[in-house]
Amino acid sequence: DRKGGSELAHAGSGDILAGLVAGFLATWKPKNEVEVLKVLKKSVIAHSRAGRYAKSRFKYPNATDLITAFRKTIR
Repeated sequence: DRKGGSELAHAGSGDILAGLVAGFLATWKPKNEVEVLKVLKKSVIAHSRAGRYAKSRFKYPNATDLITAFRKTIR
């Protein structure tokens, strides 16, 4: 996703991305490197979408807002 912005430049954002990656890897259990890359791509896209949503809903989004936004963007 090439639409990233400053909404993900705050404390905790990288931790949330790491959690997404770990959760997606545990859920989908990729069998090879290509599948791992697909999971990583899905994680980054979900993270970016949540960041954009959080920026649209909160003036200064923090990590908690990002988690809330993630829940809204995956439904």
